Amino acid sequence: WIIFLAIYYRKLFSTILFLTCFLSLRKHSGGFHAATFFRCFAGTSFIYFTVTFILVPLLSKYLSGMLLLILFAVVIIWKFAPVNHPNIDWDAEEIMACQKKTRETLVFEIAIIAVAFVFHINSTYIVSAGFGMVMCAVLLLMAKLLRQEV
Repeated sequence: WIIFLAIYYRKLFSTILFLTCFLSLRKHSGGFHAATFFRCFAGTSFIYFTVTFILVPLLSKYLSGMLLLILFAVVIIWKFAPVNHPNIDWDAEEIMACQKKTRETLVFEIAIIAVAFVFHINSTYIVSAGFGMVMCAVLLLMAKLLRQEV
């Protein structure tokens, strides 16, 4: 669904960057889970539209603000990931493995964004990738605040 929209709106590359950064972190970090498939689908669609059509264009003009958001996301993810949701129910060993993998992925994504920044890559791409980290951090905080963890 999201890839179809990205093709339709000619935002495929920035969407792939956002989804790659978000999903590679989310896979190991956990975070908020909606109660039903429909809520998950609606929330995901809302996040995609908000990020793609409002936040990326806005923060592409204010890259320093985006870098502060990325820094905030890194601190949140580093400190709180992974969030062990009851539907996942990781054991202690799995939690440690997920924490390590989340941090490795985070460092890799930061390195990619830093290289893109140094080489003056289009800010839309930097912001799209960065929002993958920011959304992961937001969902981690939501899970913590809503006590969605075991």
